Amino acid sequence: VATGAANDAYWNVWRQKAIDDGHGGGLLTSKITSIPSNGVYYTSHNDGFSIGSIAPSVTNFTLVARRGDVIVGSGLVNRTIDPDADGDNILMLTGKVESTKCSDPAMEISANQATLNGILWAPGGQIVFSGQHNTVNGSLVGYSIRLNASDTTIHYDSTLFTGSQQIVLLNYPLFEVIVVDDGST
Repeated sequence: VATGAANDAYWNVWRQKAIDDGHGGGLLTSKITSIPSNGVYYTSHNDGFSIGSIAPSVTNFTLVARRGDVIVGSGLVNRTIDPDADGDNILMLTGKVESTKCSDPAMEISANQATLNGILWAPGGQIVFSGQHNTVNGSLVGYSIRLNASDTTIHYDSTLFTGSQQIVLLNYPLFEVIVVDDGST
């Protein structure tokens, strides 16, 4: 993973958003296993996220793992989840780089009868999406993608990548941060 001021600044923005949403303290460096409330969650822990529960009141979140996996193993049944308002349309993001990018998951989502709105982004590894009767309104951006899902619909939403905000791309393989201004800022 690239180092340097631009790269650190990119991840520090996410860290600050999590702190502003009340998800700071030990969560910034610990493996995160539950989502108790709406907001941005960030961790620099090498194990990232392994979500076993999502509180019933949660309707929006953004999960950001600088170095670890993003695994959502339960809690996405009969749910609609949107990105947090501070999440720049990103639902889940991991900076983890897998050694065998085409076959090692950096992001795993298990859902049933769920609607996920936003960008699921794992450019350094595989995204594995499992379950049935799901809808994704957004985009899956990974080095590779494996769908173990039946009756799942993915609606690409190009509007998630445009607008007044700057678009930040993680340039694989170095994860150099590239900021692309769409001209409207």
